Amino acid sequence: MGGVLLLGTFRAYAIDLQPGDVKPLPPGTIFSQLSLRVSEFDGFYADGQKQAGSIDWDATRYQIRLGHFFEVFNLPAVAYIQTGLANIDVDGALPGIDSGPEDTVALLALWPYADNATQKHFGVGAYGLFPTGSYKSDQGVFNVSENRYSAALQLAFQKNFSESLIAVAAVDGVWFGSNDDFTAARLSLEQEALYSAQLGLTYQATQVLYVSASYFFTWGGETAIDGVDQDNANELHRYQLSAIAQLPVGRLMLQYGGDLQRESGFFEERRAIVRFGQLF
Repeated sequence: MGGVLLLGTFRAYAIDLQPGDVKPLPPGTIFSQLSLRVSEFDGFYADGQKQAGSIDWDATRYQIRLGHFFEVFNLPAVAYIQTGLANIDVDGALPGIDSGPEDTVALLALWPYADNATQKHFGVGAYGLFPTGSYKSDQGVFNVSENRYSAALQLAFQKNFSESLIAVAAVDGVWFGSNDDFTAARLSLEQEALYSAQLGLTYQATQVLYVSASYFFTWGGETAIDGVDQDNANELHRYQLSAIAQLPVGRLMLQYGGDLQRESGFFEERRAIVRFGQLF
């Protein structure tokens, strides 16, 4: 299993699984992945409506992930650590926004059930996010770091309907620590648990080319500032399309997606991702 915790005060997403994440690789396999993700946000939404005068902004993230497959009590397992750099551009409205290191994400996942004969796999993953990134309170929500610890639990199931059609379903929950240095006023930000469900279909078009489509639904995550509820619980519908090529030098993945409907927070109009992974 693998995914990305992209956690933001008003842009929290939960965990996106990528095609192939729910099938364990042989014990002893070491892997790396480099990612470039560019996102464009089209204003701030409240009660499902774009707010007049809200700010558009872009984010570019460069990430590296290193991991290792092994066994725990004869069960397949994987652990990885991920970090990176990020740049935020707020359309010139807020000059001087800092860029720099991201927070660090760690994963430990186990497969209580993994049957390569029937091509059915069920995994459980525990994630932790550690506030190692660049953070300045006077930048508010436009920060690279969350300045708080977070933890997540994910359950995922994968099944092959045929040699060329693979289905994935997953649910997860994210629990947040507090940010006691929120905004220039140094307020305390707290956030309720955020939940997400996702469905994905992957089709093997050729021996080396796969295409995939995923749908995500996220809910919850209401925030409170200095104990005052912000009444901003979210209902978010998203999509993501992927093309994956198994090349002699590694796996290349191109992805495109964005928000379909958002109740609260910044609307991600589009995101484009390039990922390159290698096994050792």
